[in-house]
Order: sequence, then structure tokens, then C-alpha cells
Amino acid sequence: YTFEPGQQYSYSSAGFDTLSILIGALAHEPYGDFIQQRILDPLDMRNTEPVFKNKMRPRLAISYEPLYDDRPANPDDPLVESNWYEYGGGAGSLGGSAVDLATYVRMLLNHGAGPHNRIISEQSFQLLTQHAVPRGPNRYYGYGIEVIEEGGHILIGHGGAQQGFRSMMLGD
Repeated sequence: YTFEPGQQYSYSSAGFDTLSILIGALAHEPYGDFIQQRILDPLDMRNTEPVFKNKMRPRLAISYEPLYDDRPANPDDPLVESNWYEYGGGAGSLGGSAVDLATYVRMLLNHGAGPHNRIISEQSFQLLTQHAVPRGPNRYYGYGIEVIEEGGHILIGHGGAQQGFRSMMLGD
């Protein structure tokens, strides 16, 4: 893709993976440990893992994907169990419960404040949710999160997919 920064949105897993490597290097600890200590533990997210590891697999639902990966998906095509692999990059290595995801969304809706202390500063929250790149009518992407302004409401969230799972986090 070639366009000027701030003019167009294009998600990049490689960009988020690079960011996670940079975070680990600057923090002098593995990215997963950083996420565990700085986000998951302070939010009491006890049923979330920051990195896909084989030890967590028995606790996960079985994920499925279309049998044919050489053509567009068709609802009538059969599904097969997804491949499994360990993964710890920033482009979607979290695995957690719906309750924990709600805890995280609540922190975002409180502008970075968790139940015990701030997880991110108000200034960082403003960067996270800024209208950095337009994505469509009343839709923007900030520093890692989507902002939707609709019907007098401001919604913030992000979707993703990994290893046959798909998720969407959206807070109002």
C-alpha cells in the first residue's frame, strides 16, 4: 500500500508484531510478561493469557475454518478443525474469557482507569482514541483502536481473528 500517513487505513499484523517486539525490548522483558504485569494483573483478568501456549489449549473452544483455503468461503462448504500453534506477538495472541474482555472494555470506557488504578494515562487514552485516520462515515482509527460516532454515542473497539477464532470488542 502506498499512501500518505493519516490518509487511509490498512491493518497490518506485521506492524502490531513489530510493536510488540519494540515493547519487549524497551521494557527489557518478554512482551507477554509486560502485558500480564501491566494490564491483565492490575485489571484482575485471571482468565486471560497474553500468549498462546500449548498449556492453555485444553481450556479453549475448538476452532474451525473452511476446508478449502484456495477460494472464497462458501457457507455450504465443510469446516475442519483449525491448525494450532503457539504465538506471542502483538497481532492477536490474547486468549481470554468474555468476562475478562468485559473488564478490559470497562477500563477503556473509563478512559484508562481500572478498578484499582490507572492502566493508561488520560493523555495516552486520547492518543489511543484520536481520529488519526478516517475509515468511513463517522469511523476513525486511533493508535490501535477504532472509534465510531453514531446516534450521539461514541463506540470504541477492535476486531480480530487468530487460529480459527474471531472476536469483536465494542464498547458504548
